[in-house]
Amino acid sequence: MQDISLLQQIFRLGVAFLNNLAFLPFVLGIEGLKASGLTFTAPQGAMYVWVSTPEGTDPWSFTEKLYREYGILVVPGTAYGANGSRKVRMGLVQELEVMKEAARRLAEGRSW
Repeated sequence: MQDISLLQQIFRLGVAFLNNLAFLPFVLGIEGLKASGLTFTAPQGAMYVWVSTPEGTDPWSFTEKLYREYGILVVPGTAYGANGSRKVRMGLVQELEVMKEAARRLAEGRSW
């Protein structure tokens, strides 16, 4: 009986993640990233999104700016290799409300 309960919990978590994943491009794209003027690659099953750094900004200084000015923690793309040299990686593993708040801050900021 306990195994069924565990499987049900795993199933519920999976459904919740898939629902969030389907909703996240809208939240981050429309409300945040696009409204902020930032460009990004929408996730295709991943738990993160790649955000391009503004022109003339390196991933490390952009990471610091997002943290200090917006309270948003990302990882410089260079931490994942040369392909991340003009990007930061934004994890999508927080509660949906936290991610909506981050999107709102980005949309209102626009100080790139």
